[in-house]
Amino acid sequence: MVVIPDGLIPGSYSPFKENGDLDLETLRERLESVTKGATGLHGPANHSENCMLTFEEWKQWIDVMKEVSDAHGIQTWAFLGAESLKKTIPYLEYAVEKKVTGIILHPPYKVDYSQDA
Repeated sequence: MVVIPDGLIPGSYSPFKENGDLDLETLRERLESVTKGATGLHGPANHSENCMLTFEEWKQWIDVMKEVSDAHGIQTWAFLGAESLKKTIPYLEYAVEKKVTGIILHPPYKVDYSQDA
C-alpha cells in the first residue's frame, strides 16, 4: 500500500553529547516540541548526521520518534538508506518491525574521502 505524506511532518536534528553519543533525552524533547499541529514526524535526516549514526543509534532514534508519535496519535516516517542495498535492508526490516507509517528511502550513496581525510 502506498501512503503519501500529508500535512505538517517535522523532524529534529540528531543531538549528540560531547562524547559523540546520540543524546536521546534531547531528541525526545525536540520531537515533543514539534508535535502540536503536526500530522507526523520524520527522521533522522539524511545528511551528514545520519552518516554519523551507528545502526544501533539509528534504531534508538526510530524508537524515540515512534514513541513520541504514538503518544500524540500521529504518523511516523523513517528516513533510511545506506551505501548499498545489502546495508539498507536491515534498516528497512527494523522500520517495518516498528510499524512506522512509511519510509523515505534514499538511494544508496557513496561518500568519497581524500587520503588526507
